[in-house]
Amino acid sequence: MSATEWIIIPCYNEQAVLRDTVSRVLHTGLQIVIVDDASTPPAAGLLHGLPVHIIRHPLNLGQGAALQTGMDFARSQG
Repeated sequence: MSATEWIIIPCYNEQAVLRDTVSRVLHTGLQIVIVDDASTPPAAGLLHGLPVHIIRHPLNLGQGAALQTGMDFARSQG
C-alpha cells in the first residue's frame, strides 16, 4: 500500500495570494491541506468550492506549528 502524498500550505493573512497559490497546485493530483494560522478573515471563505482540506488554528501559533498541524493531519489520513 502506498502512502498518499500531500501538499501542506500554511497561511496567515494571505488573502491576496492564497486562492491563486492553491489553483496553481490543484493540477498535481496531490491532496492539499491548508492550515489557516488564525487569519482575519478566515481563509475558508476564499477557498469555497476548491477540493482542499482546511484546518484553522484559533490562535496564531506560527509557521512551524502550522506545518506540524498539516503533517499530523496528513499522517492521520494515510
